[in-house]
Amino acid sequence: MISADVIGMAYTLLLAVLTISHFIKSGSSIGSGLAYFEFYGDKVISFLLGTGAAAGLGLGVEFNKFLDSGEDIQNFINMANAAASMLLLGSVCSTISSFISSLNLPNRSKA
Repeated sequence: MISADVIGMAYTLLLAVLTISHFIKSGSSIGSGLAYFEFYGDKVISFLLGTGAAAGLGLGVEFNKFLDSGEDIQNFINMANAAASMLLLGSVCSTISSFISSLNLPNRSKA
């Protein structure tokens, strides 16, 4: 889960830097190459977030089956499940964003 978070943040920072530098150089928002990079990058990050969420939630379920029901362990598992749920929410939001950007991709790639 942590690797999905780190890779997602690195992608977001890279995309922000590329967009800002392109805007400063050309004055337009996004060129065709950057539009395709953003489109396919969103797909990869969405799948990565979904995979991290599934792994985290699966791990929490398996730990609940096999470990004792100590209070510290249950608190840890509950926090891990909350983090995995946030990853799942991020994956859903990223998928929706990717779908919306795919509708506008032909218009953006012509610029």
